[in-house]
Amino acid sequence: MFGEKLTQLRKQKGLSQNDLAEALGISRQAISKYENDLAEPDLDKIEQLRTILGISYADLLGDEPQQQAPSTRVPSDSITITSLINDQLGSYTGFQVAEGIPSKTAPSFLLIGESRHRGFLGTTRLAELGWYHTRATAETEIKKIQDAMQRGETIYHLAYTAKVNKKGTFGVRLADNTDHETQSN
Repeated sequence: MFGEKLTQLRKQKGLSQNDLAEALGISRQAISKYENDLAEPDLDKIEQLRTILGISYADLLGDEPQQQAPSTRVPSDSITITSLINDQLGSYTGFQVAEGIPSKTAPSFLLIGESRHRGFLGTTRLAELGWYHTRATAETEIKKIQDAMQRGETIYHLAYTAKVNKKGTFGVRLADNTDHETQSN
């Protein structure tokens, strides 16, 4: 019963078992066990599921999942994004642009997501999400993310990142010298 509901809600949000497992900080096998009613998540995981899936406790634990009509959506205080730098899925509440050393062959601007989860000593967790050739393009991405949050969306796919190739362990190089639109949300 719970497992069937979780599977349905996860698929409605377009998440794989791996995506959901990474966001929860557990294994894909644990998600599989939840979905097959072989195990149940603890209360902390239920809260995280509720937040990631953008649903109420009743939707997750009740008899029938309710789809929220677009006209009744309330703004979201966080949004789930997959980093294009390390392929990690995370939930973020704020965003900022960091400027690197200007270069013709490497992107100069980095989009950073601020996590609601606190790190060691209560510090804000920051995650590198994507590279941008210009500040304007990075700020456009932030505006689109904020617009999605205002519409109550809980998942966003980065759309304006610079196309890069990894160079060595830490370096990146522009695949071309322009930003590209991967897909708009």
